[in-house]
Amino acid sequence: MYLAVRKHPWWSRAMPRAVIFDMDGLLLDTERLYARSIFATCSALGYPMSERLHLSLIGGPWEANRTRLLAAFGDGFPAETYRAQSEARYLSLCAEGIALRPGVRELVDFLAERAIPMAVATSTLRPGATHHLKETGLLDKLQALVTRDDVVHGKPHPESYLKAAEFLATDPSECLALEDSHNGARPAIAAGMTTVLVPDMLSATPEIAQQCAHVARDLHEVREILARVAVNGGSACGENANSGIAGQKACPLATKDQAVEGPVRVALPIGGPCSA
Repeated sequence: MYLAVRKHPWWSRAMPRAVIFDMDGLLLDTERLYARSIFATCSALGYPMSERLHLSLIGGPWEANRTRLLAAFGDGFPAETYRAQSEARYLSLCAEGIALRPGVRELVDFLAERAIPMAVATSTLRPGATHHLKETGLLDKLQALVTRDDVVHGKPHPESYLKAAEFLATDPSECLALEDSHNGARPAIAAGMTTVLVPDMLSATPEIAQQCAHVARDLHEVREILARVAVNGGSACGENANSGIAGQKACPLATKDQAVEGPVRVALPIGGPCSA
């Protein structure tokens, strides 16, 4: 894995005003379940899925992934059949249980204790996202949830992140975005957010690491950095803490009294299929 070495830290003199999470591969350990369903479905349909093609699909909305699949397999590829069958296999795997990624519970609890508002911006359809977040005990911790159903343009367009910031009544430049994929990090960066990549199945490349403010080993590291900021009442590592990274704005000042509190801002029916 490529880890970026920074001259300055990505955090500023205090906590971010809001934190926006991706879901699959960042909060939930679901990318491996997606991979199993995708490879099995392609095999059953007679189309050999490659690891390279699979990795290019991570974090992408169905419309973009459909285009990639047709480009790889030809116009004869039964895209809608693939989507339906891979979703069915994925949901069957999800029914066996969904694990959280390392550090999720600790980071979410840390932010909740400090009244830092949290949102999820995901390419998954609303019913599946709501179900998974509820089953893992995360839904009630959120103040907003933006799914593929809630935007006109899915990732890698920045609309999902911009809408999440809007629901949290927070300027995008005052948000910390956490992503595991390249397709997810790019829209967060385009939205003007301080973006930290926490790689899962897809390792950070020099190109994406340069665009992000930081590459973290896991969410434990993100929490540890923010905890140092909270304890010190300022920078976790000295005089350069207020410097920007790769053209991005650092997290601005926020206090517990300034944080936005309230219920999830999007109606969330339970049940239904996930996106492929």
